[in-house]
Amino acid sequence: MEFGLRVTHGFTEAPDLLDVVHEMRHRKATDSGDEIYSACGLAKDGNEFQVDYSLSAEETFENLYHYVRLKYKDRWVSNVKISATNQSRLGIPPFDY
Repeated sequence: MEFGLRVTHGFTEAPDLLDVVHEMRHRKATDSGDEIYSACGLAKDGNEFQVDYSLSAEETFENLYHYVRLKYKDRWVSNVKISATNQSRLGIPPFDY
């Protein structure tokens, strides 16, 4: 799997958590939360996302959603296209910061 390491000022830089999670979105793990936690180990900012194995997979994904939405606000809003109907049905709050 290629994560597109970036070269900046002569140094190779690891991708951020949003990029890693995106690249791994079709991977499977026995424990769904492990999909996120393994991405944290590959991302340059993965240590900023709190790993908590006492949470359910659903809670872990919800925490990731909120983390990504705040940390990568500019990239998130410009790249995610969710209709208002689907936002409501999925329980996703509107993008009205």
